[in-house]
Amino acid sequence: MDDDLNTPQALACLFELLDLGFSFVSSDKEDAFNDVQFKLKTFFGIFGLKVASKRIPAEVEKMRKEAEQFSDADTKKKEEIDIINQADTVIYQTEKSIKDFEGKVDAKEISAIKEKTEELKKLMAEKEKDVQKIKAKLDELNQIAQKAATELYQKAGAQPGEQPKEAPKEKKEDVVDAEVVDDKEKKE
Repeated sequence: MDDDLNTPQALACLFELLDLGFSFVSSDKEDAFNDVQFKLKTFFGIFGLKVASKRIPAEVEKMRKEAEQFSDADTKKKEEIDIINQADTVIYQTEKSIKDFEGKVDAKEISAIKEKTEELKKLMAEKEKDVQKIKAKLDELNQIAQKAATELYQKAGAQPGEQPKEAPKEKKEDVVDAEVVDDKEKKE
């Protein structure tokens, strides 16, 4: 008789029993469900088998409600992280661009860019970051940097002492319309 429980059919029967135990107890009878689950786990434990517990619908519903409850906070936190990451990127790019601006853009604009970059760095260095202030400084820095970049590219397009080049004028050629005549077709 000891050998009967060691067969694959006996083990399959035990797992079937476990599934039936879960399906017969409805979710509104949580105590009965937990009792059946405990007894089946104990029974399976005798044979050295571990069975993963199935979550009951009430528990799943509770988890879904918690996820919905925190979704707004999660979205807000994601937006804050995005702004902070964007600020880091803009600081890096702006510091890199300042080298390109020197000598080509007005010194006042360069100093304003440096000042705004330092202000943004100070906000980023704080332990408790004020995302609204960071976003406002980020927007200010972007506007100033874009203005300087536009000025740089306009100066690069027209070198000092040169007049802007005009588009080349089209040459007007005398065009004659002609008709192709095949001599062979005339003879036939």
